[in-house]
Parts: sequence; C-alpha cells; structure tokens
Amino acid sequence: MVAEMAKRDMSSVLPKYKINKVIGRYHSGLEHTFLWILDAEDPHLIQQFAIDGGMAKFNEVKIVPLMTFEDVVRESGKVD
Repeated sequence: MVAEMAKRDMSSVLPKYKINKVIGRYHSGLEHTFLWILDAEDPHLIQQFAIDGGMAKFNEVKIVPLMTFEDVVRESGKVD
C-alpha cells in the first residue's frame, strides 16, 4: 500500500484539502506512524486527506498545528 501511495501524483488533489505544499514526508515503521510536514490551511481537511488517501487505514494519524518560533516571538509581543 505504501508503494502505491508513493506512485500517486498528489499535486492535483492537494488544493481540494487546502494543502499548499508538502514540505517533507517521514515514516516510523516501529511506531506505524507517518510524519508529514504540510503547509496547509485547515487541520480538519488534513484529517480527511489522510483518510481519503488511505494513510489512516494502517498508521496512526496525529495532526499537530505548528507555527515557527519566530512567529511565536512576534505574536508574544502583541500581548498587553
């Protein structure tokens, strides 16, 4: 199944899930976990992408919204 996923051209489906870019893809075989780094707009659509694409069938899917450290520093300066 992973080999079939690797053959797919995902560029045409990424806009459907509001995924701007796939930055990196990693896998931990011992943990049965994919770690994909995505530039995306909606974590709920990422979840649907994992389900529709088949990744959620045999691996853990954990979605963690992140921001850069620089953005955190910039945002912290806005606090009163």
